[in-house]
Amino acid sequence: MALRFRAYDGTTQSLAARRGKPVVVAVVATWAGPALVEVERLKALRSARDDDFELILIVLDEAVEMAAIFAETFGVPESVGRVEDVPRFVSERGPFGPIGVVPTSVLLDAEGRIAVRSDGPWPEGTLSRALDALGRPDS
Repeated sequence: MALRFRAYDGTTQSLAARRGKPVVVAVVATWAGPALVEVERLKALRSARDDDFELILIVLDEAVEMAAIFAETFGVPESVGRVEDVPRFVSERGPFGPIGVVPTSVLLDAEGRIAVRSDGPWPEGTLSRALDALGRPDS
């Protein structure tokens, strides 16, 4: 999948660079309480699973500086960024289809294909089961 985003430090990041490992892409906003709670849940799950998946947070806030504050606050600066064309990203033409709520998250398999999507917070256990179904990536 050809998703590119600008990380809070100004570098351009891509999903292609993360091939070989499952990736959760969570679309969030600093003004959305449920999204903030979901970020903490995703970070805890990643830690509990020995970092067997990558986590990318796409922040929809208009102010680019908010991505930096978000990254610092949540301690995940390497994986927080913003896409250049937000209206296209959240539309039907976007890489994950229409995004109408935040958080919206997708789990991509090691080849970058969408395995499962959640509109809103992941229901309890759903993401863990989906990751288990994908298997552990080779280290």
